Amino acid sequence: MKITSREAANGTQETLTTSTIMYYRANKHERNTMIKLLTLVRTNWIAFTMVNLLIITTLSLWPLENLPSVPGTDKTHHLIAYAALMFPTALRKPDKWIMIGLLFIAYSGAIELLQPYVSRYGEWLDMAANTLGIICGLIVAELINRFSPITPNRAQ
Repeated sequence: MKITSREAANGTQETLTTSTIMYYRANKHERNTMIKLLTLVRTNWIAFTMVNLLIITTLSLWPLENLPSVPGTDKTHHLIAYAALMFPTALRKPDKWIMIGLLFIAYSGAIELLQPYVSRYGEWLDMAANTLGIICGLIVAELINRFSPITPNRAQ
């Protein structure tokens, strides 16, 4: 059903249907929601980082007799956890954010060294997965910073 027509960006007339208008409205709402969420993370990056750090520390050092059965591999869980840890910092990019990322890698190594003392197994491959996760979190945040309609400076 033809609703209206408008001039498109290239100067031609564009016919808008009910479904097209609904798509544009839904897409605009999703974009606005994503911008609000990114602004929230950029503004409260320290709180998000500290909560992630607390969760990672607790789950990594909690004594277990057997690892719980969860989907995915152990290394995938490490990668996701450390990507989530680095993401808020990389999204905000505070002063010395690279140093913070390196501290996360060192923290990851410290956890692997402490795990044998709490009846867990420390593995250097876990630290490699953690480091890869930090790099992935950095890449995702960089892509968002580069292509997002809201810049990091305007989110402060």
